[in-house]
Amino acid sequence: MVFLNNTLAPIFRGILDASRTLRMFSNGVLKTSVAVSGVFGIVTSVITVIEGGMLMMKGWSKGGKVGTAYMIAGGLQMFSGFITLMQSVGLLSLLGGPIAGVLFVLGVVATFVSMIILSIFKDESDDWNSMQIWFNYCLFGLKKPTDKGKAYSSSFDSMAMAINDYMVARSGVYAVIQLGNSTFYSDKTRTRKNIIEASTKIVTTFPISTAVDSASKEVYMSLGLPNYNEFISDYEGMLRFYDPKSNEVATVKISKGVEYPILEFVDNSPTDILVKRPEPLKPVTREKDLRKSKVGRVESYKDAADKDGKKLGYFKIYYKTGECYFPVDNEIYLQVLYWPKGKMIKNNQNKSVETHPIVIHDTVKSEIFS
Repeated sequence: MVFLNNTLAPIFRGILDASRTLRMFSNGVLKTSVAVSGVFGIVTSVITVIEGGMLMMKGWSKGGKVGTAYMIAGGLQMFSGFITLMQSVGLLSLLGGPIAGVLFVLGVVATFVSMIILSIFKDESDDWNSMQIWFNYCLFGLKKPTDKGKAYSSSFDSMAMAINDYMVARSGVYAVIQLGNSTFYSDKTRTRKNIIEASTKIVTTFPISTAVDSASKEVYMSLGLPNYNEFISDYEGMLRFYDPKSNEVATVKISKGVEYPILEFVDNSPTDILVKRPEPLKPVTREKDLRKSKVGRVESYKDAADKDGKKLGYFKIYYKTGECYFPVDNEIYLQVLYWPKGKMIKNNQNKSVETHPIVIHDTVKSEIFS
């Protein structure tokens, strides 16, 4: 008996301790999972509300029956997102059992009705390629919906633009502005300097520099030039940054270079609202060289190829032009002129004549939902 008392007591104590530890661990895991679920629910609800708002804006731009359907579906989606958000933060339970139950059911119903509306009133133009869009907006096209651009008029200038856009759509040439978040020298911009200097006089628990950094952007130009010949083809362009606060425009001229695009500020252009790329100027093609080269993304200045090395038939330029402070209402505009066969060619009489370039452009505006 003495042996059993001395032996079993520690065993039972160990079992009880292990059970208590396991119970505490389970409670900790449960609390953590509940907290994570709550945060996930809040984030999902906010995303749902934002997507619903963007869907309403898309419907407003489309117009017609499809646009009205998109606006209704977006409104229902926003309603469902608000109900889910109220549930995630605990506000729904404060309204009482019956009211909370009715609102929850309405939120679920709104979600399903929104999905049904979007499946019925799908806009086929959302799946159009560039050639289909061009034919739709040419002189004999339907010229709807309005969110795909403006229809060409019967004027001479409009027809010249239509011919240029046809060449752009058919050849596959493109020019796109892309913004990056890995900034390295945006602190040299005038607006950022002024905000940081003013913030030193403000006492706040929230670091103002965090919000400023989120509005600081890298500016990349992405070009695709089909039928490009490095000895014959040519391109040039302009990158314009508009600052509404100072009502100034910084303009950077873009010219063809052997190893990289040549960037030069136009005369009298301010150099502190868009900070031009410093040395090194060669494109960064390896990820390990990004930080020391003050570039956030891998760049390209060569014939495009797939992962197996097969050429895709166009010259790819992906190049960082500089950095800027890009708050609401600012705008960046890129225009590129491309001469596949060069600026001058020989005609049938063996005389040199000028060729017309293909004109491509892109605009990025800083807005609330951009």
